[in-house]
Amino acid sequence: MPCLFWTIISIKKKIRSLILEDEKLHKLVKQTKHGWVNLKDINEYKPLVPPRGKSLPNAKLRLLLDETVHNNGWKYLWIPPSIPYYELGGAFENSWGYSKTLIFSSWKLVPRMVASLVSYEAERLSIGNPKSISEREKKERETSKPYYFQKRRSPRPQFTFKVLKEEHEPQQMNNFILSYPCLYLANLYDPSINVIERKPIKQIKSEIKNELISKFNSLNLNQFVTGDGDWQKWYWLAPLFFDKASDDNDLIKKWLSKGIPPSELSIDTESINLDKDENSGRETHFNHAITAYSDTKSISAGKLNEEQIETICDHLADLTIGSPAICFLRTQRRYKDLTPDLLDAAFNVSSAFLTLFNKPESIAIVRLHTVDEYYYGQVLNT
Repeated sequence: MPCLFWTIISIKKKIRSLILEDEKLHKLVKQTKHGWVNLKDINEYKPLVPPRGKSLPNAKLRLLLDETVHNNGWKYLWIPPSIPYYELGGAFENSWGYSKTLIFSSWKLVPRMVASLVSYEAERLSIGNPKSISEREKKERETSKPYYFQKRRSPRPQFTFKVLKEEHEPQQMNNFILSYPCLYLANLYDPSINVIERKPIKQIKSEIKNELISKFNSLNLNQFVTGDGDWQKWYWLAPLFFDKASDDNDLIKKWLSKGIPPSELSIDTESINLDKDENSGRETHFNHAITAYSDTKSISAGKLNEEQIETICDHLADLTIGSPAICFLRTQRRYKDLTPDLLDAAFNVSSAFLTLFNKPESIAIVRLHTVDEYYYGQVLNT
């Protein structure tokens, strides 16, 4: 197995030729089962433990995996905070004290070996779990079983923005709104105060939700829609309308009028090329948001009743706490003036987070540790 991780090709070739030329050495190497990785097992996401073995043969690698990946590290999309705003749940439950691990070695093959074997084990526990594949994806594939060496890994990106020609309007606005830096929601709550208050997350969410319901009614946000159409458009319309009815509406209007912030970020981490359809689709979604915000005519959507207002405000409370655009904007406002450039930054940073959440590992981990029906809801509760 060490031969697999040599970075110096000349040495690798020399060792290979020596093994092939020496019959006794060749036989000895073949008998050393613990010295090789079974690629068939790797392709099927099987454990690294060799046949008839109870554990990995290398004690240092066992310790490394026990301290990192097998210590729930495979679940973490980022290192858990040392001073969290509120109790952690989902994949981060019981994660307090988890930290980075530094490895030092004089062997040149160690970095590649560690990167390959440790990342494989993390991928095996996430992507390799058949439960990470949705029912729709299972129907679209010949088999529901994931394979390591398939050309394109699964699960596939969930935050996509392609617009079909036959569509009258963009259909992924719920995904898009995660990149919208809503000023009203950013100003509504600052989680840093909870480092002292220590309120449970359910109580925080309930208080935000109640305040939003009260404000929804006092601002009469139903005035912005015709009453005809799908009321569930409010999942993405509500943040725009709260800003439209607030005191900062001139700044948002100025920012939106600039058009979508420039970015070369790819939404699909598995592709080395920029997807022109995705980029143009994201711009179409942005322009649709501009129309909803700026149009003096009422938007075609149903007016909300009390029960629906409660449902939408519950969603807005999740956005207030977990939207990447809102979290970034809220954090930066502590140190910077509110300008269109800051809103650009919030949009682009949140777009980068959507790309992170489009990675197969991220999708698998989010699905395995959340219960929301839709992926954007799962992400908000991660």
